[in-house]
Amino acid sequence: MEFRKASFRGVEFEVTGRSWSSGRRNQLHEYPDKDTPYAEDLGKKAENYPVTAFVIGDDYAAKRDALRKACLQKGPGTLVHPDYGSVSVLCDAISVREEVDKQGMAVFELTFVEAGAQAIPETSIDMSDSVLSSASALTDAARNGFVSGFSLSQGVAGLTSLVGTIADVCTSSLNAIGSGLEYAEGLRSDLTGAMNQVVDAVAMANDLKSSAESLLNTPDALAAQLDTVFSVVASMAGTSPDSFNTVRNLTSQSNASATASVSNDDAKAEKLCMQKIEQLTKQVVVAKEAEIITQIEFDNADDASSVLENFVADTEEVELFEDIEPSDEIMQALRTTRENVVEYVREIILELPRMRTIRVPEHMPSRVLAYDLYEDLDRADEIVKKNKIPYPAFVPAGKDLKVLSE
Repeated sequence: MEFRKASFRGVEFEVTGRSWSSGRRNQLHEYPDKDTPYAEDLGKKAENYPVTAFVIGDDYAAKRDALRKACLQKGPGTLVHPDYGSVSVLCDAISVREEVDKQGMAVFELTFVEAGAQAIPETSIDMSDSVLSSASALTDAARNGFVSGFSLSQGVAGLTSLVGTIADVCTSSLNAIGSGLEYAEGLRSDLTGAMNQVVDAVAMANDLKSSAESLLNTPDALAAQLDTVFSVVASMAGTSPDSFNTVRNLTSQSNASATASVSNDDAKAEKLCMQKIEQLTKQVVVAKEAEIITQIEFDNADDASSVLENFVADTEEVELFEDIEPSDEIMQALRTTRENVVEYVREIILELPRMRTIRVPEHMPSRVLAYDLYEDLDRADEIVKKNKIPYPAFVPAGKDLKVLSE
């Protein structure tokens, strides 16, 4: 028996012969009361390549397992055969035979079918829609849980102060956004309109603060107002990775209950109400974090990984909120949102370059550095922005600079 070399997906085996089958796909139409049929030619059949493959030798077991793994792998692969040449095929069937009296050899009966060309483009789920849908469900669950569980205590001073502090954080974020708009005046065609939006949003946050005491009597209205103000901040935060931190920082002052008094029953009841407002804030802000992640224009995998890591940490904090266990509805919505965001960002990370750190030996213009790194002068702005270089004509020497790996 003469063995000849062959391989599939780079895994080698031996063959002794060849056979293949093909033909035409004919659909025969036979009609009542007619003697003449009509054969409709639907095109050529896919070619089939039956292969008897032998793996032989002292290491045959490793070769056997490698060939089996290659045959079970999804999608087309390259079959290299001494008679067929190199063809793109799918492994349609596989069986393996090993005999006790033939140690050191396994025999595969394989059927390969011609892979051809894909006629219908692959479709993929738009994960951004899934993220937005689950984030909306999380917001609804958070508001419903707050409204059903919030009961106003006798004292409201601490609660009013808490809502006012949350409103102040929103105002500070909006003012920072407005300052950024002014800085980018030369880059925006409608600066006046954008600034007017900031002014209107600040007025909305101020209204939340001034109405805090009355809103405490209507939990549904309070939850709706908080959601609206957070949504406005998120919608104006921008599309850079920093916009995630703008939204994330909305909870930076939502821990007033940690130092609240529990000297009597009224104080304990007020503290519980504070915790429920803080819990609502954290839950809704996490939903806004998920939403803004779909708007961020990531240009490197490091930024995307950092945002994802912080988002996951925030969801875990919501799960472990002190003294108040989230409802099953909130927990399910939270976990679904986290799963969707993780999948969405991981898909993005796979397509992005990494950052690397460099130092230039002497001062040089950013355009020169861009050409040295990428042979592309237009990428100078990218280097300046990423490293916040104040004078593009003088990239600092001896200082760590972050640049894209490609």
